Amino acid sequence: MREDEARDALERAGSVENRVRRGGRWLAGYCALYGTGSIAVVLAVGLAPHGPLRTGVFAVFMVMVVVLVVWAATRPVKPRGFAWLHTGMIAGWAVLYTVALNVGLRAFPGDPAWWVPMAVATAVPPWVLAAYMLRTSGGRA
Repeated sequence: MREDEARDALERAGSVENRVRRGGRWLAGYCALYGTGSIAVVLAVGLAPHGPLRTGVFAVFMVMVVVLVVWAATRPVKPRGFAWLHTGMIAGWAVLYTVALNVGLRAFPGDPAWWVPMAVATAVPPWVLAAYMLRTSGGRA
């Protein structure tokens, strides 16, 4: 291989790496939306009376999750370690969501002092992953 061919090959490899790295930014938007939806559903469960509002918010959250999962499955590029990153995010969210609902419904029904901080806490794992993805992908979602 000649020197100019080697330079061209390295340039193409760098270009592909940059495209792949940018192609993984979608996960930041996914996580930001998931975290925001989590806040809404936890607040609705904890503070809204039983009825259409609570049911509606939960239904919208479930539809949002299905749309996000389908959308994620169709992305042409997955970030390095996607399975571990996503599983860790969901596991952290699930623990906080379970604690928020189980403790809150038993001990703090309708108490904003419990529900508001816990709603925000459930968004922390997705938002942390969103921030990480933005940092490692070199840009905005």
